[in-house]
Amino acid sequence: MLLKVAHLLTKKQTEEDYKNYLKYIGIITIILGIVGIPVALSAKLSSFGSGMLTGMTITFFAFGIYTLIVIGQPKRLHKMYVEAHDERNNKILMVTALATLILIFLLIFALIVLFAFADIVLAYPVLLMILLYGLIVGFAILRLLFSKIL
Repeated sequence: MLLKVAHLLTKKQTEEDYKNYLKYIGIITIILGIVGIPVALSAKLSSFGSGMLTGMTITFFAFGIYTLIVIGQPKRLHKMYVEAHDERNNKILMVTALATLILIFLLIFALIVLFAFADIVLAYPVLLMILLYGLIVGFAILRLLFSKIL
């Protein structure tokens, strides 16, 4: 199944297929935002969990609305289609993904070394935040760097 998804994501789409794909993504993210509202209001979570769930809900709404707005604007949709299927952008994305994987591996290795030799123990939420921000910030910086180089 994973190979089928990979094949579907890598094959060349027509602009109409891309528009339908964006419509599907927009609707799904808005539905996730709608489902997230009652969960955020009724769940007894810590302030961190509540804030994270609220932020995810707002992000889903914003992304879904943005996607549906783009569908209605043919020039922006065409620009996004060209950028999504540009060979240079795809190569940059692949190189960035690999470099980010290596960066996360090195980060985990450094954390293991800190634990093994300096006896530094991090709390689980701190470890997760280090990995998450390392992934997000590392990907953004590496993508910017590779966009300039390649």
